[in-house]
Amino acid sequence: MEVLLPLFDWVLVRVLPEASQSAGGIILPDQRKRDVLKRVTVLQVGKGPYLINGQQVDPPVEKGQTLLIHKAAGHKVYEDQEDLLFIKAGDSRAVVG
Repeated sequence: MEVLLPLFDWVLVRVLPEASQSAGGIILPDQRKRDVLKRVTVLQVGKGPYLINGQQVDPPVEKGQTLLIHKAAGHKVYEDQEDLLFIKAGDSRAVVG
C-alpha cells in the first residue's frame, strides 16, 4: 500500500464495519444500519491548517483514534480493497473513548 499523507486539516480514515448483531446477540434490523453517524479509525493526520497570520494550528484528532462522522462526510478512496475516506478534521462529531 502506498503511503497517503493528508495535507493541512485533512484526515485519512478507515471505515469500520457496522455491527449487525448487538453485544447480547440480538440481530439488529436494517433500519439500524441507516444511522446518520458511522465509526472510523484515523490512519493519517495532516499537519493542520494555517491561520491568516501564518501560524499553523494542530489538528484536533490523532492517529489511532476512533471517531464518529456523518455518513455523507468525506471523499472515498479505495486502496488495496479497503474502504478509506479523506475527511476534514472538523467533520468529526465525536471521539469514541
